[in-house]
Amino acid sequence: MFKGHGGAWYKLKQDKEILDFSSNVNPLGPPVGIWPLIRSKLDTLKRLPELDAFSLRRSLANKFGIKEDNILVASGTSEFIYLFPFIFRSSCVYMPIPTYADYQSSSISAGLRVYPLGRWKIFPEDEDYFPKVIKDIKPNSLIYICNPNNPTGEFIPPKLLISLISSVKDSIWIIDESYIEFIGDDQICSLISDNMPSNLIVLRSFSKIYGLPGLRLGVLVAEKRLAEKVESFLRPWAVSSIAIEAGKELLTYEFYIKSVREFCQNQKEFLLKSLDFHPFLNPIAKDAHFFLIQVKAPWSVKWLCEKLYSFNVLVRDCSNFIGLSNEFIRISPGNIEENKRLVQILFSLIDSKP
Repeated sequence: MFKGHGGAWYKLKQDKEILDFSSNVNPLGPPVGIWPLIRSKLDTLKRLPELDAFSLRRSLANKFGIKEDNILVASGTSEFIYLFPFIFRSSCVYMPIPTYADYQSSSISAGLRVYPLGRWKIFPEDEDYFPKVIKDIKPNSLIYICNPNNPTGEFIPPKLLISLISSVKDSIWIIDESYIEFIGDDQICSLISDNMPSNLIVLRSFSKIYGLPGLRLGVLVAEKRLAEKVESFLRPWAVSSIAIEAGKELLTYEFYIKSVREFCQNQKEFLLKSLDFHPFLNPIAKDAHFFLIQVKAPWSVKWLCEKLYSFNVLVRDCSNFIGLSNEFIRISPGNIEENKRLVQILFSLIDSKP
């Protein structure tokens, strides 16, 4: 299991306020209406939850305009990611780097070979990654694309993705849309439809946009035959009754998603503009609400993270992302006051000696 994720708030002093910019979830927290709903459903814990979370799948089907047979629900997208290598027993796995580490971690744990599918663009002068390497993919492979990508934040338009998926039909494409709601509406940005390619799996998460990573609720959407193959590997009662009820309620908060998206983009712009004048930091903006920052000499990522720890501030040290050098951190906006505080702290450190 890979242990270098963000959101490690439990490592800091709990008697002080923690400012966590390392976890790229909605900084506003879940819609307030979810708490009364959860409290009202506590009695459901007295009995087993639905075997296959069917009522939540039905609500998701209504949301996406597809059939329940195309949808599976599990205890977070990580459950699917760690099952895929055992389900498909592919010859090898491809992913552009850097990207979410659990794709590689799960593949290696199953004994599969992992190959980089080119690189995500970091700086504007970097070359495009896909067109030159797509032809090298071996048959019967698993191909992971995080869209928008973690940690770079770059988003691939659906039309381009579909053309790539159609050009490599003998492999399974897994498109992780965990952050897609921060980019735009499903009708414009998502690959989910009632006519998906037979070799496509789309993952969605309740953790990020709703600010409820502890709920552990992930969604898979695929053509029926492919969904049935994955379903045969899922545990019964994999999703708690509270998570099922909360998930159905959260799907009614479409207006909330749009307000979160607008807030995060506004705060991202505030941070980018504020840090653009910092002598030792080079923020690199892409499409998602989170973004990379290149840490320039004489500062180092290790020194900066330790300094921020002393202020009870967390950022994501990106040195353990394969394909990314050890000169980057990733931050995701907090609330307005938290963002102002982060900027203040970063500028206060300018005269500090590493």
